[in-house]
Amino acid sequence: MLSKRIITGIIVSTIMIALILVFPGNLMADGHGEGPGIERTEEIIMAYLNPEDPADIHDMNYVTDDVTYYDMSMGGIPMSSNREELADYLYWFYNVAFETEVEIRNMVIGNGQAVLEWIVMGTHIGEFAEIPPTGNTIEVPMIIRYKLQDHEPYHVERGWIYPMANLLMAQLLAE
Repeated sequence: MLSKRIITGIIVSTIMIALILVFPGNLMADGHGEGPGIERTEEIIMAYLNPEDPADIHDMNYVTDDVTYYDMSMGGIPMSSNREELADYLYWFYNVAFETEVEIRNMVIGNGQAVLEWIVMGTHIGEFAEIPPTGNTIEVPMIIRYKLQDHEPYHVERGWIYPMANLLMAQLLAE
């Protein structure tokens, strides 16, 4: 029988492949024409994910004022529709509901878009989904797809998060 970690890896890899196949024109573009090109896209995504101030989750200087993030585990409902909402949500998730670290496992960069696989690791320290703090350890794979503006300054304008919500809930409810 396969372990949970192997099954999770298979599921995450399948999602990555599916995203690449669904968006091949955008992810595999050569950087000519509209958009920032592959190298500039990678530069912007990495700057967004690695803020100068380690206390920040992401560098909000690299998102548009009307940035929208969608939670695909909830049917694609918007989690945020502007920079302030996104900053508040990310702070809450990574510092209030959980105390976490993130490890990027895979990244596919295209002209103005990126798909990342990462693992969120940490401890459940605050209420989440009406579950009071359990102190349980979490290790949850997530996929996120970013879309940049198609004009300068090429900031992140959309994000689609595909968390393994079922795995997260199982870890929170484990005794």
